[in-house]
Amino acid sequence: MCNVGVRSPHEYGDYFAWGETKPKKSYSIDTYVWYNENQKYTKYNCDSKQGVVDSLTVLEPQYL
Repeated sequence: MCNVGVRSPHEYGDYFAWGETKPKKSYSIDTYVWYNENQKYTKYNCDSKQGVVDSLTVLEPQYL
């Protein structure tokens, strides 16, 4: 899917962080839904420092 949130094919759509379903104004690790205050990924990630968090490659239905 592309150009999400537009009225014509010529417009740019919203941007989404991996595993998130709502656009936001700022994209950084501090605003990522699946990263916590302990500096750990909590879902949808394989981090070289933390290792495999989970094996999820598709959003779970409760987060759609």
